[in-house]
Amino acid sequence: MTIADTRMMMDKPEDIVLWEFNICDAIDSVADIEFQRKVWLGLDLRYCSSFHEVIMILYDDCCFEDYIVYRKQTYGIDILWVLMCDLDKLMSAYDPDNVYTDKFVLTDPEWWKITLLAKAVLEEMKRYV
Repeated sequence: MTIADTRMMMDKPEDIVLWEFNICDAIDSVADIEFQRKVWLGLDLRYCSSFHEVIMILYDDCCFEDYIVYRKQTYGIDILWVLMCDLDKLMSAYDPDNVYTDKFVLTDPEWWKITLLAKAVLEEMKRYV
């Protein structure tokens, strides 16, 4: 992290910093297929999660769509904004009503595309936030 990055973070209101931290954490849950496999299939009993919970945390708890709007209004159109829009589009098209089990999601090539894009978003967020 550079001095400029630190100054930029210090200039942000605390609630925005927390919002971005929570979104990074939620996107990490989308990006980490190994964590999903362990937790969703009950192989790691220290955690409790599911496909639907990961989606609800990102969209309902973290207001991901609102953050995308905030990001554009505050910073304009940049690579992070484009990646976030792409992730939102893919995730919105992933129909949870057609998802029968967490095990199905973990083997679905469409979900793997989403996790790869989430990794790219996460890497870019680490550069910006």
